[in-house]
Amino acid sequence: MLIVFTDLDGTLLDHKSYSCEAARPALGLLKDMGIPLVLVSSKTRAEVGAWRARLENHDPFIVENGGALFIPRGYLPVAFQAPVSRDGYDVIEFGDPYAHLVHVLREASSESRCHVIGFNDMSIEEVSARCGMSLEQAVLAKKREYDEPFEILGTNGDRLLARIEMRRKRWTRGGRFYHILGANDKAHCVCLLAHFYKRAF
Repeated sequence: MLIVFTDLDGTLLDHKSYSCEAARPALGLLKDMGIPLVLVSSKTRAEVGAWRARLENHDPFIVENGGALFIPRGYLPVAFQAPVSRDGYDVIEFGDPYAHLVHVLREASSESRCHVIGFNDMSIEEVSARCGMSLEQAVLAKKREYDEPFEILGTNGDRLLARIEMRRKRWTRGGRFYHILGANDKAHCVCLLAHFYKRAF
């Protein structure tokens, strides 16, 4: 069985325009051949949901840098343990709660004396302007559950990142922002879902 896993920003979607038009022929071929297309992204569940609707995609997906794996309930004809059932999905969560990550980032910023601004601090208009997206897209981008994007505005950035690590959190740097994470892991989510597919097919 073939499965295609793809990121969104800068991969399936153009980095500047957020368009997927260049991939349309390949997407049509995947659909015609019945090959699952699994979206793996730093985007929120709300954002990925909007793209799944636009692409008419009904396969599992991975959100917020591996914060959680969402599998449509009944999608796989095998039993597996999913600790959370939500909105028609079996959900396997790896990330820490969003409010906790925001709290840790603020403490690390204070201790390192490095000023940051995260999505939690930004208005919808600010997220729209900084990301080059519409207001409607910015609303979805702010619906975060497992990952806080942020910008480093001051000096002492290395001290800030070290403080994040001291608090047993992880960080990564994407195309536009740094992100503070818990146990989020895109690769682990991909491997786990591949394992479920192998069991089922």
